[in-house]
Amino acid sequence: LILLEGSLAKLAGNELVGKYNNSLNIFKGYTIHWSIIEDEHIIIALEVNTMGWIGFGIGEDVSGSMGGADMLTGFVNPSGGYIKDRWAEAKGTRPKVDLVQDWELVAGWEDAGSSVTVLELRRALVTDDLAQDRPLVDTGRATKIIGAWGETDDFGYHAASFKHQVNFFRDPKEPLPDPLKELETQTGVQSWTILNERYQVPAVMTTYTSRCFNVTSTITQASIIAMRTVADKSSRVPLHHSRVLGSFEADCKGRKMMLGTSRDTNFILPQDVGIGIGWSKPESFRSLWVDYHFHNPNHTSGAVDTSGFVIYYTPTLRKHEAGILQVGDPAIRERGTKLLRGLSKHVYNCPASCTRQLGHPIIVYQSLTHMHMFGHQMYLEQFREGQSLGRHSNSEYFDFASQDFGYEVYQINPGDHLKTACIYDSDGTVKFGHGSQNEMCIHYLWYYPRSIALPSCGRKDTCGSKDVQYRMHIDDRIWGEPSKTIAGKLGNSRGRLGNILAMKRNSTKHKSRRSTKQSRHIIARPLEFVA
Repeated sequence: LILLEGSLAKLAGNELVGKYNNSLNIFKGYTIHWSIIEDEHIIIALEVNTMGWIGFGIGEDVSGSMGGADMLTGFVNPSGGYIKDRWAEAKGTRPKVDLVQDWELVAGWEDAGSSVTVLELRRALVTDDLAQDRPLVDTGRATKIIGAWGETDDFGYHAASFKHQVNFFRDPKEPLPDPLKELETQTGVQSWTILNERYQVPAVMTTYTSRCFNVTSTITQASIIAMRTVADKSSRVPLHHSRVLGSFEADCKGRKMMLGTSRDTNFILPQDVGIGIGWSKPESFRSLWVDYHFHNPNHTSGAVDTSGFVIYYTPTLRKHEAGILQVGDPAIRERGTKLLRGLSKHVYNCPASCTRQLGHPIIVYQSLTHMHMFGHQMYLEQFREGQSLGRHSNSEYFDFASQDFGYEVYQINPGDHLKTACIYDSDGTVKFGHGSQNEMCIHYLWYYPRSIALPSCGRKDTCGSKDVQYRMHIDDRIWGEPSKTIAGKLGNSRGRLGNILAMKRNSTKHKSRRSTKQSRHIIARPLEFVA
């Protein structure tokens, strides 16, 4: 085991050595400067208002929190600058030192007069450390980052910290594109606002409530093409999340299908994909049901909420109808079942006999994994003719407070086998249920073209089956400490290795077709079916 430590003598003049094309003040007292060098490396300067240690990290794609972050820490003293490449196993734990040190310290200095410390660093965009480094690749979306600093050079608990998102491949001075603003100016696009008008939030920990909105009778046929979340920032009890579901009948009667959620601030459907509403076709939705989940751990009383959605639609019907497949246990049939103490794994199977009900291949363009406070890890593994095609929406370091969408695009064929795995870490008293203190296992897959035959899958009462839960001694993580992960037990994961190598091969391609999309302004490109 070799643990390397970088050092460099203090510079005179207190000026940045590198030439940086971009600068961004991402938190009060914390500024980053960076440039991408020949699509191979990033040089970055951390400028922080402290005379102590500073930290910087690249978060996991899904959670973006400290757990699973690829980090570095460093400081400057009269002898020079020092850095260590690290990784974080969980929030609140001391990040561990990487087996391979991939960050290079270019320069470091501190200024007592202004109480500023600067570290200038260099790293490959995609390193060869598959287990403990996160790649920086131009996907068109922002990278989730974290930062922290302390008051002394002794690395310990931070004096302050933050979470942020930065697209390292675009100029931060350019205004962020707002596709919804562009939609609003298009001919024929109309909007419909549905709000939870001044709802009195009860002074209890968990509240679920709902409202129904009928589609106006003047809409004979139309396609929903986008939704914008309307957040009530004045409410003293923040909304945990809300969902929009469609009903084929008036007054939200009968079966409902989920369409969107407030977790995605701006939900834009792919080109040529829409959600049908109106009264002329039986397969179009005639009413929308919105349910709300409030998490009020302090039992705050007198809170009022007026959140909701703006629905954008057009009378010009889209070519494909969007659908959503819920895998796992969306109806929470497990409620009342107690989790085992420690790490336990629950696997819900959607076998070939179920996916054949789809009737045709589908393209997944967006996904969301959902558990609660004791969720440890969640993923979906896809099998075709007995061979694993890899994991999708692999949230290896699940964070209840930082649940976000995944935008991987992939195809599911009739006859594929889907396994949804939820791993928990509990004290043995936790049960499945609707409350925040209970647990769930739901994986939402947005796709096209829609198949009404299979709205959910993973249990006998829908279609599929559940494996008996069992206790785990190690988790299913691929990223992290090799001795405690599947990668460490089985060697390098071919799936992850293939993904990393593909990132390296495609890194120069991304620049030539750079997109202006941001992580919450996603317009997925429709794919052709590959049978």
